[in-house]
Order: sequence, then structure tokens, then C-alpha cells
Amino acid sequence: MPHSWLWALVLTLVAALTWWLARDGDATDDALQVADTLTPPGFYIRRARLIGLDEAGLVLYRLDAQYGSQVEPSGPIELQEVTLDYTPAAEVPWRLEGRQARVPADRSEVELFDGVVATSTGDSRPQATIRTDSLRLDPRTHIAKTGDPVSVRTPEGTLSGVGMTANLQEDRLVLESKVHGLYTP
Repeated sequence: MPHSWLWALVLTLVAALTWWLARDGDATDDALQVADTLTPPGFYIRRARLIGLDEAGLVLYRLDAQYGSQVEPSGPIELQEVTLDYTPAAEVPWRLEGRQARVPADRSEVELFDGVVATSTGDSRPQATIRTDSLRLDPRTHIAKTGDPVSVRTPEGTLSGVGMTANLQEDRLVLESKVHGLYTP
């Protein structure tokens, strides 16, 4: 049996390897602890939906995003490809869209940026479309603000300016500076 010494060597190596792997569970525990410190405690999600409620528990807005992440539990929620349907008890609901958005952990506001388009969606008035680079919405006060250049288009004409404050519940918009407009009679 010339190959019996080869089998004995293989079995000895397997036994030694098994003993080495099973000798101490602490090495495995240490490896898991290291892995836990490398993995952030947050989340990553596809097709996210956040629903904001008012004080009475009624839906104030629905925010849909293709991607979302929250790296730290107390950190902001970062979103991409965002659509926010803002439908308070006001006369004029709005749809806000942006390539990106940020929502703090307490959900006190929604900041949309990177190509923001806000469109009034109610039937009671002609449609208005607002375009800007960024927009910060405070759902509790119904106020949307930006310091960036803004263009507003309605069926009657266009306005442009720098900086804007809009009260979405009262359907009132104020451009802050460098205001230009073109309206047709």
C-alpha cells in the first residue's frame, strides 16, 4: 500500500485544520465585532416612501424616492429622484420634484435640490410652475423658501427673480430680489 502514507498525511492535515478552526471561538467573535464596526448602522432602500402627517393625523405629504439612505440613526435621510405630493387641507395642492432631497431625522422639513420643479395641481386656479435649484419646505408652516434664482410660469405669463418665499396654504408667493416679469393682457 504505497499510497497509505499519503492518506494518513491528508487526514492529519484535515484534523489539524479542524482543530485550529475550532480551537477558540473568540477569534470568530472578534471578527464579527470588527465587521459590525465597519458596517454603518443606517439603512439603504429602493423605492422609498415617507408620509408626513399634520397635527390632526391627516396626510400632509407623500414623498416618493427611487433611492434613500440614512447612514446614522440621528442623521438626515438622503433621497434621490424625488416626488413630493403636498396635499394639505389648503385649496391648492402642489407636486414638488427634484433629483435629490434631504429630510432631517425629525422630519421637520424637506429640502429638495438639483433641478427642483414645483407645480400646482389643484383645479380651482390655473396651473403654476416654479423652477429653481433648491427649495426648503416646512410642512408644518406650509412655507417653501429658496435663496436661488427662481422662474414662475403661469398661463398669464412668467416671473423671474432671486430668492422666494411661498406660503402654499395661502397660495401666496413673494420673489425677494431682481424681479422681472412678462404678462400678456
